[in-house]
Amino acid sequence: MNNAVVIYNLASLYIEKSDSIHSPEEEQKTTEILEKYFQILDKNEIPKDKNYVNQYLIYLKASADDHIDKSIKAETRKIYKIANENSYETHELAQIENTLALLLFKNNQIS
Repeated sequence: MNNAVVIYNLASLYIEKSDSIHSPEEEQKTTEILEKYFQILDKNEIPKDKNYVNQYLIYLKASADDHIDKSIKAETRKIYKIANENSYETHELAQIENTLALLLFKNNQIS
């Protein structure tokens, strides 16, 4: 788990950097780092709580920016299901659904 924390902190630095400078290379690196992070979490069967959902939304945003051609439908369905299993207020769940819909729309994947 220490590796996961370090990996997430590194990804956070890339996210902060890419917010100030739009760079496809930075976005790709961010996506790769976050993929490793979630692989570690999933391998260690970490509870998929609100923190997991929030971090996964950050990953999806980075992934959507980096992989315009890659389908993110399966990933959005996964996080939607996890979010529905948590105890979100109605407005919080609506905000998550809106974020997922915007990501799908941005990548022309709404159907």
